[in-house]
Amino acid sequence: MKIKLEPLAFILFILFLATDLKAGLFKITNRSYGNLTNNPGELDTLFNDFENLVNNNLPDANASTYLDSISNSMVAAQKGLGVDYATMPEIFIVGYGVSVGADLGGQTLSDVIDGTVKADNIRGVGLAASFMGGVNLDILPVDKLFGLDLTKTKLFVNFMSRDIPKLEESFSGKIKAFGFHLQHKLYDDWDFPFPGLKWTGLDLTVGFMASSMDMKITKSLNKSTSRAVTITGSGNTTMTVDYDGTITVGAESSIKSIPIEISTSMRILYFVSLYGGLGADLNFGESTAVASLTNDISLTDSSGIIGTAGGTGSLSLGSEGSPDSFSGRLFVGIQFNVPLLKVYAQYTQATNDALGVSLGLRLAY
Repeated sequence: MKIKLEPLAFILFILFLATDLKAGLFKITNRSYGNLTNNPGELDTLFNDFENLVNNNLPDANASTYLDSISNSMVAAQKGLGVDYATMPEIFIVGYGVSVGADLGGQTLSDVIDGTVKADNIRGVGLAASFMGGVNLDILPVDKLFGLDLTKTKLFVNFMSRDIPKLEESFSGKIKAFGFHLQHKLYDDWDFPFPGLKWTGLDLTVGFMASSMDMKITKSLNKSTSRAVTITGSGNTTMTVDYDGTITVGAESSIKSIPIEISTSMRILYFVSLYGGLGADLNFGESTAVASLTNDISLTDSSGIIGTAGGTGSLSLGSEGSPDSFSGRLFVGIQFNVPLLKVYAQYTQATNDALGVSLGLRLAY
């Protein structure tokens, strides 16, 4: 008996479930034995063989590790979207950015750049995008509020809700983001005695970020297989197992983070800014694996000895994972400045092996 399940394994893999599923997830339940209700042994053997064939085509790993890593990747993907570290707007700043986070399983960003990253080692990914806006609170008519010096403080808010572009017709996904940050100048900016070289000071940033990511793929699976068997007391016949159903596979993540950061930047000849900093995050939320395959499996035989038999095929994960409750990180970035327009790229590396890369555009005045 032979059945090809490459479509199923491919769907699981592209959603990064391939590294972290547990064999034995596929089951045939609600079994019916046709005319062999009192002698189901041969049919149970065939059902069990079919289960084994399906499960042997599924990867074998730990689902909880995958979901924890997706959660940590979502935290890393949040960074760089809601705060500006290199611009000193006199009044306001607005922009848009996209970001991806990943746990590469001990691999580095350089492995990705040079093309040597091994997909089998990737433990999880996270996607994020957001509009952001910021205002210099120095424009307010008061200088202090609850002891906070508003002349040295900026307020940032970011938000997003959009569908993920379809990889194919059967794919669906959505990302959401919301956050706010306060950034306070601890040490003022300073001009070097060299033309065009400026230190923008030292900033303390605190805030709150929430993001979610839902991804699903639904595929039709129509498979059949046959083999000749001998039914005790009844003779020889050819059994055919048919499966006709759909599979839905994906991940749902909802992550919240409370960051605190120290950052600084250097502006060179106005056109280029280099920035970096250290951060720590308190993290909450969970990621849930979505995997279901439920439809009819029918079993018939060529001689009519069995009649109509069958069962229900099911594939269910139902596992949950969460981010590390506390994680540290460093981040570095580069920003290109022209009048009003800013283009930036940022790299974030967390202490739990998650990393993030964000890109975006901003307008400042």
